[in-house]
Amino acid sequence: MISPFIKWVLSSFFLFLFFIPGVTDAMTVTLGWNANIEENLAGYKIYYRLDSSGDRIHGNYDGAGAYEGDSPIVMYLDEDEDPDPRFVQYTIHWLDRTRVYYFVVTAFSVCGLESGCSKEVLTTLPEPPPYVDPVDDPPDNYVDPIEEPSISRLRGLLPSEEPIEDPIYEEPIEEPSMSRLRGL
Repeated sequence: MISPFIKWVLSSFFLFLFFIPGVTDAMTVTLGWNANIEENLAGYKIYYRLDSSGDRIHGNYDGAGAYEGDSPIVMYLDEDEDPDPRFVQYTIHWLDRTRVYYFVVTAFSVCGLESGCSKEVLTTLPEPPPYVDPVDDPPDNYVDPIEEPSISRLRGLLPSEEPIEDPIYEEPIEEPSMSRLRGL
């Protein structure tokens, strides 16, 4: 049986997780690149910044707020998430999904030497759905509930290509004439 104190600690921990600002709207970014093959390679540094390019200059990448730390994030070789030794993969958590992030990666050696920046990559914001004003721009299949629908307006909504007769329109009926009745 779990003691009341442990229940309180666990529930407080879970409440803390759900009410951390930004965690529920957090974005995870996974970066991947070809592995360096130098024998004295110690790891990689991941530089990031918000909202505009850093022009591939180390000092311009001043990102902050990721779970893994502020820019640059130091990644040692044993932190590679890709099992294939030819590729490197690293995931960054708790980024604000309403912002655009720019990333570059460098390699560093056991002696502390650092390479130039990789090509810059960036996150994109999801596109909001286009706004359609239902009054000024109704959809093609819109039928006004006040206007009585005609077959010509409904024809595009039906799956059949067969011609459909309009039940509202009736052919005028000819009055029988005496000459037509004589043959009966």
